[in-house]
Amino acid sequence: MYRKNLSFPTTTTSSSTLFGDGKKFWKSYEQWRESSEVEELIEREFQVDASIFANTVSRRHFFKIMGASMALAGLEGCRRSPVHKIVSFVNAPEGLIPGKSVFYARSLNRGGFAVGVLVESFMGRPIKIEGNPEHSMSLGATDIFLQAEILNLYDPDRLRTPLKEKIPSSWMDFQKEWKARAIQHNRDKGQGLRILCERSTSETYLDQRNKILKRYPKAKIISYDPIARDLLKESTIISYNKYLEPVYDFTKAQIIVSIDRDFLSDEAAGLRYSHDFADNRRLLPSQYKKINRLYCIESDFTITGSMADHRLSRSRSEIEQFISKLALKLGVTSGGINNSLFLSEREEKWISLLVRELHDHLGSSLIIASETLSAESQSLVFLMNEKLRNIGTTVNFYKPTDPNSGQEMKNLKSLAEEMNQGEVSSLIILSQNPIYTAPKDLGFEKSLEKVAFSVCLTHVKNETSEKCTWALPESHSLESWSDARALDGTLSINQPLIAPLFDTCNSIELLSLIVDDSKSDSHELIKNYWLGHISALIFDSWWESALRLGFVENSAYQHENVKSHFVSKKGFKKIPISSKSSLPNLELHFKADPTLRDGHFANNGWLQELPKPITKLCWSNAVLISPALAVLKELKNGDEITIQTNVGKLDAPIWILPGLAENVLVIHFGHGRRVVGRVGHGIGSDAFQLLHSNAIDGVIREIKITRNGHTKELACTQLHHSFESREPLKVREIKDYPSLKKENSPPKSLIIDSPITPSKDYAWGMSIDLNVCTGCNACVIGCQAENNVPIVGEAEVIRGREMHWLRVDRYFEGVPDFAKLYFQPLACVHCEKAPCEVVCPVAATSHSTEGINQMVYNRCVGTRYCSNNCPYKVRRFNFLEYNDKKSEFVKMRSNPDVSVRTRGVMEKCTYCIQRINESRVEAELEGRNIKDGEIKTACQQACATKAIVFGNLLDPQSEVSKLHDSIQSYELLGELGTLPRTRYLTRFRNSNPDFVV
Repeated sequence: MYRKNLSFPTTTTSSSTLFGDGKKFWKSYEQWRESSEVEELIEREFQVDASIFANTVSRRHFFKIMGASMALAGLEGCRRSPVHKIVSFVNAPEGLIPGKSVFYARSLNRGGFAVGVLVESFMGRPIKIEGNPEHSMSLGATDIFLQAEILNLYDPDRLRTPLKEKIPSSWMDFQKEWKARAIQHNRDKGQGLRILCERSTSETYLDQRNKILKRYPKAKIISYDPIARDLLKESTIISYNKYLEPVYDFTKAQIIVSIDRDFLSDEAAGLRYSHDFADNRRLLPSQYKKINRLYCIESDFTITGSMADHRLSRSRSEIEQFISKLALKLGVTSGGINNSLFLSEREEKWISLLVRELHDHLGSSLIIASETLSAESQSLVFLMNEKLRNIGTTVNFYKPTDPNSGQEMKNLKSLAEEMNQGEVSSLIILSQNPIYTAPKDLGFEKSLEKVAFSVCLTHVKNETSEKCTWALPESHSLESWSDARALDGTLSINQPLIAPLFDTCNSIELLSLIVDDSKSDSHELIKNYWLGHISALIFDSWWESALRLGFVENSAYQHENVKSHFVSKKGFKKIPISSKSSLPNLELHFKADPTLRDGHFANNGWLQELPKPITKLCWSNAVLISPALAVLKELKNGDEITIQTNVGKLDAPIWILPGLAENVLVIHFGHGRRVVGRVGHGIGSDAFQLLHSNAIDGVIREIKITRNGHTKELACTQLHHSFESREPLKVREIKDYPSLKKENSPPKSLIIDSPITPSKDYAWGMSIDLNVCTGCNACVIGCQAENNVPIVGEAEVIRGREMHWLRVDRYFEGVPDFAKLYFQPLACVHCEKAPCEVVCPVAATSHSTEGINQMVYNRCVGTRYCSNNCPYKVRRFNFLEYNDKKSEFVKMRSNPDVSVRTRGVMEKCTYCIQRINESRVEAELEGRNIKDGEIKTACQQACATKAIVFGNLLDPQSEVSKLHDSIQSYELLGELGTLPRTRYLTRFRNSNPDFVV
């Protein structure tokens, strides 16, 4: 095997310096430092025990950790569809056609906001979620959370019946007990009644809240979400004297300045923002000079930062100073700006060049800031956009879809105090878990003990439901009717796709019980509400259209006309920038986990095993620190530290992240669950244990860290399946585009031609545009959901046995302090000269007439010669019986068009051959060829930026053919002569030629 002779640059070397073997990309901090362990792994190619069966791993252990993805038992069979009329997205023939899926349009909740989706239903059971191409906030794409909702629906750990003090009971018993409480609250007008609910944009939900307050005028209803937006509300009030919702238009933005804002991962509008950003980033030969330019200043390393042409890593305090100085330079004056700010020479140069760029693009620029920055800083950003004539073009304001959001932390504090003082006699908690998510200084758990009657509506048992009088089972969104609005106000009427699998209800139904002492059906509640707001003459057609489209046409809000009036009297403190030698003023940043959010998805095996985009960690979290801080504290990956804040301390392993601000530590919450299903229990560290209610911006600045002497082996995939001896991707500057030449013909291959006669009609191929790929991982989960790809658990991932057919490799460039980051999705590239095919002794891997490298699973005998001979390392071997084929529950979730593989079989990407065959059948019935764009692979359909294109290479007019012929196109490892059918488009950086700092 080829042995690399790595020669890494020192920290003072230019980021363009190449490694000793001509390569300039690296995957981990240890690799950059020439770690002996990494050297050994590169030479060995596979993990130490990747091919060893560990006797300590039993089937029982697998079923325990795989939970919702594996041990899905407990149902006798499929439930019938709801009795109420629901309307499919397309006109289907009368009756159900066996074996043919039907798609239903609706929306799903992301951070309280609606995002449009299409849900595939097979024989009455939902099996797959795709984006709704007509919805303004999805445009046909999905993210990892939308895809994973299917797994949440079929979670065997879901609460199935009401529990009173942990003992199974019934809804009838609960209603009787509530009626007794209602009599008391009728007397005191709700004096001791409190309702804690999630953020919601459902108008029916909000109407139910108002009816409760009308019946019980002294009751209080508090909205709370751990990912708070309080400071955003405050900032718009400071700027415009009213609460507004900013929505950004990236299609019109040529210069974008992102200030600590990961807008490509935005909950409510990330799909739309990613789509629009990519549309203005995609290279066309005639318009290459018009692509946008992105500047990022951020404390963490985000996927938005990975797409930046220029990136600056700074602490939150320094970022606030940066905003103030930029505002001064742009001519924004206010009493809230400190005129004697101290910035480094590098930052001063940044600001000077930014001011010039922004002034040159009046009306076509955009400054976007994090919603957790101080309200004054966010207000300054709005004022700068106004100064740059961006309001009404790249920045628009809408009235808020949830007027109750904002001041959530203040209201939660007030609730905890009232509970602690015995002023709350009845507490109803809807879809929230405050004992886990509330800041620890509030003492929510102890306060709850003083409440005589408490109720928690939840999907699965959680930390809060265990302490409540009643734990009530919540319906999944796909099991019930609801309504919701998107960030821009677009209204959706959401139809269920399946009757409730268990004895459950949703939030609207439970609120109706509080209103009328009897639980109403959600369909009745939704329809009656809108009957009161839509004319009876058009209601039936309006309702039918809303269900068919998945949203109400022309229901988005109109832009608000705004005029700023900056009224803040607060000034920005002059905070000295940290010294590089001593790194004082450490900041601990709390962020939602990239794959688990706030812990809501902790029991979802797909998301637990999904590598986090930047760190590639899975099945755990870690405290992220900079290389400089690691050197100062003499720490290495996996070393445990004890973090002390003013509310508590926590032991957690560290992970060194290049590009992180040097005095910043980042910890993601969502892990460390103590009461949850079998998948998420006890995994990782609970960051909420360190959070104080005053840290509304998600930052604690007074911390102490010490090494505790322990280490933890973390499941990280960043060095798995590598081909380190060869250049993995191509990155160029946009100024070099005119001189770019088409790639030379590949060398002759040692592999003989396939004896199979190629098809004259189809030759399938794929193109992946690295210029717009954000590494969001939606393609990975889309592939997993479509192809019944199992999870394997933390121990197996550590052994290098993860089963994902598609992975997103992440590469750094340059030196750690100023590292750039790139993503590269990689699955089987379907080589014309496939090295895997010639070594298989039983011809289990073979070539189709249409160029697909296909697997015959029942022929594979598991020699793994194909995996060893694959230079791309994209094949996965089923070491254990990862799929439970006997469970009725897992059969409900599985795609019936894809076989469920057994132990001892090699598997990989098939270009979603089941989708190809489905389109082939339809085309043959209609007597035509398959049209370009008619087939979308699962990864392609999920992608928000349209980075993946699939089609017929024999059609010269197909999009994939044109992309393959582009001068940007190149073959990965083309020097091997394997002739891959998947090609890549070169990543281009649109650097400012004057930006040399």
